[in-house]
Amino acid sequence: HDYFGESVARRNELIRDGQTDKEKVDHSVLWASRAPYGVDVNTATEPELSRLAGVGPHIAAAIVAHRDAQGRFARVQDLMDVAGLGAHTYRTMTCMSASRDLRATELAVNEAFGVPSEEISLAQLAAVARAQIGLDGVIIADANGDVIAKDVPARLESLVEGLCGAGPQLHRRGAKALKQSRLPAADMFTFYLEQHAVTFAGHDHMFMVCIHEGSVPNQAQLKQCRRLANELAWYCADRAIV
Repeated sequence: HDYFGESVARRNELIRDGQTDKEKVDHSVLWASRAPYGVDVNTATEPELSRLAGVGPHIAAAIVAHRDAQGRFARVQDLMDVAGLGAHTYRTMTCMSASRDLRATELAVNEAFGVPSEEISLAQLAAVARAQIGLDGVIIADANGDVIAKDVPARLESLVEGLCGAGPQLHRRGAKALKQSRLPAADMFTFYLEQHAVTFAGHDHMFMVCIHEGSVPNQAQLKQCRRLANELAWYCADRAIV
């Protein structure tokens, strides 16, 4: 399989060289069963495995040793057989519990967007999300404010760069203000820009910008924005895959 048009070997080479995926790959394509920032535990080196949350040099070495002795991991759940790798580490490195099947879970994300196919594109997901929720535009961006995919009419194109640039800053500052005020954390907020209501929904590594038709989004739209953004956040997480 390719990651965004790059071979796994080439992608790992870029990681070893200290280059980011964003500098070299095409963000428009996302493969089912291959998270865009996923680390394949059957091919990854110890340094590559150490990029995963919860995995230090000791666990990375144990994964490689188990793979060398027992062969390829048939399922991501087989990581639980690695000596010293417990349930907490498994949940952290895969972003899911051991009771969930990786492929079924990933395909369920496709289906949540109404795209139940083996191969999907983030541009397609943006278009589907816009139609499902009844929005004027949808933008998917990373933590640096760079656009990954979008479905926005020409009349709103001038807002895209500014919205994505402001998103990460607003997220960080909002989180800090809520923490200082001892209020619960928020993963979504809405503000008004000229005649449009704009909702930012997402997490630290990616977010979805929803431009609403009219100035007052309803509760159902906001719930859908949060749900689809959460699905995308998991799909795009830096996690272990097979």
